[in-house]
Amino acid sequence: MLHDFDLAFLKIFPDFINEINKIIDLDDDFKFEVTDSLNTELRIFALMRMGIHNNETIAKALGYSVNTIYTYKTKVRNKSSLSTEDFDLAIRNISSVKK
Repeated sequence: MLHDFDLAFLKIFPDFINEINKIIDLDDDFKFEVTDSLNTELRIFALMRMGIHNNETIAKALGYSVNTIYTYKTKVRNKSSLSTEDFDLAIRNISSVKK
């Protein structure tokens, strides 16, 4: 099921992974590979891009604990110089149309 979600999401948001990589600091070697599937961290932010922001809802959708979701989100956000609010806004603003 997750693979089908990944394919559908990336068809709607083809530049999602590249856009996430843009908001992560350039001097950090932590980058996501552009593939046809998402890892857990990217799935969390994909759900957020779709408007699901509640950690409990995300945890249930992905089959993880709420603490695990919080940890993954924090790990990625810490790789950016943006504040949490600005990072989340940047996620919400990722376009479904290639520019």
